[in-house]
Amino acid sequence: MNAGHVRRLYEYNAWANRRILERAAEASEDAYLAEFPGLSFGSLHGTLVHLFDGQLIWLRRWQAAGLDGLGPWTIEALPDFEAVAAAAPRLEAALEAHVAALTDADIEGTLTYEAPNGQTYTDPRSLQLVHLVNHGTQFRAEAAVRLTALGLSPGNIDFTVLLRGLT
Repeated sequence: MNAGHVRRLYEYNAWANRRILERAAEASEDAYLAEFPGLSFGSLHGTLVHLFDGQLIWLRRWQAAGLDGLGPWTIEALPDFEAVAAAAPRLEAALEAHVAALTDADIEGTLTYEAPNGQTYTDPRSLQLVHLVNHGTQFRAEAAVRLTALGLSPGNIDFTVLLRGLT
């Protein structure tokens, strides 16, 4: 894996996040906040907060400085869609800037971090970078299920749609 591939994956990640947010903006507040069976975090709102919180957690592990004001990503701090939609672009921009600065050598390295359970892990940075996109895929899929149930499908958010310029 090289820096160009990572940047392309993160371009996809941001594009797919925007597609989900665009459709979520059309949901009523009640539907957006309502519990829905099968969602790991209860509601469309909980799912989106978790999706972006995951991005922030990894970005903080990779880049300790310059992230003031980017969190917290919690239900309490972001109580509705408007708050999520207002915070998401700044987080996406910080993530994009971080990825843009990565070199092939950065990607080939490892990073040690402490997980919320107190365990310390050391993993290849390339796999951490892929994990963030993969994590997003899972929770965008959950959000898409809820949006589709509301008649607001985000459409095909597959990586190849972006890759082939079918957006």
